[in-house]
Amino acid sequence: PFSRFNTEILFHQKGLSLPRQVGRVVDHQTELLIAFGFSLIFLITLLRHRRATRSPQDGAEEAGIRKWGQFVISVRFIALGGLLAGFELLLFTEDANYLDVDLTTLALIVKMVESSWYLYWALVIHVFLNSYLWPKIAKSTGHPVPSIARTLVSIVLFVAVLTLIYSLVFGHSMVSIIATSGALTVVLGFALRELILDFFAGIILNIEKPFHIDDYVQFHIVRGLTVEGKIIEMNWRTVRLRDEHGNMVVLPNSKISVEHLNNMSTTSYVRARMQFYINPEYDPQRIIAHIEAAALDNPFIVGYDDPKLAPKVRYRGLENVGDSWVARYALKAALPHLGKRNKAFGAVWKKLWQRLHDDGISIDPTIHDHS
Repeated sequence: PFSRFNTEILFHQKGLSLPRQVGRVVDHQTELLIAFGFSLIFLITLLRHRRATRSPQDGAEEAGIRKWGQFVISVRFIALGGLLAGFELLLFTEDANYLDVDLTTLALIVKMVESSWYLYWALVIHVFLNSYLWPKIAKSTGHPVPSIARTLVSIVLFVAVLTLIYSLVFGHSMVSIIATSGALTVVLGFALRELILDFFAGIILNIEKPFHIDDYVQFHIVRGLTVEGKIIEMNWRTVRLRDEHGNMVVLPNSKISVEHLNNMSTTSYVRARMQFYINPEYDPQRIIAHIEAAALDNPFIVGYDDPKLAPKVRYRGLENVGDSWVARYALKAALPHLGKRNKAFGAVWKKLWQRLHDDGISIDPTIHDHS
């Protein structure tokens, strides 16, 4: 009992812990009230609020709901800090005399409580970044902060906190941490070299910013193979895009960072070309007139009022395809981006097929028109 009593006194006198200083001037009932009050507030903020059955009517209401959610998060973490302080008050005052443990265990409990405070402040900073800072940066720049940047900051934050706990709380030398981390770095470097390449390539992509979320891009993966679509996510390892067929394509950062990239969202339009193979016996001007008419009033083609962008049709001469001679025609049109190519040329082909059918023209080179 004498040793435990002196241990309790040392708990109060060691360090500058605010709860231990408060414990000197408040009685035991006040300590219980503090612990119970903050526990109750914390539990209340954890309860799920029933969502409204209707969506927000306007932007102001949606902003109000978002601010209320941020307020609840703030109260929750304030209550969590009070809960930790209340627990420390109870543990390191009168209640310490009733713990039937040895001094080594008591010392370990002290270290665990001190570590909890380090982790608590790291968690507070992490939530502040995700709930306040990153949305504010996204609002001011017009682009969301890439997840790779958010993840990197969080990793650095928690690694730094764990290092402080290891050194300051448990009293280990920083030299041992550096030596251990050096050995682990060598081992992990060989085992995770592909992931490391993806990670640093992602950092470079976020610094150079060759594309942003919602940009329509085309990646040249290998010779003759391209992948194109709209960017939907950028994280620490991959870039995800939605192609023109609605499929999600996942590409590693290390691959796309060294290949040719075509960002088609940096201009107001892109050029696209569609080829037609028609029976060569028909008059080219007759076919060109049909193709030009089929390309009119297409909602996916832009620049009709601009002579430089208006759809153009060219006769490219004869070509031998499958042991048959065909006449080749090319339609060049301006599109908002290549994601509209299939829809634009699909609409052109449907109109052209109907016009050729109505005019008695066959696109099959083996069928001859004698009308």
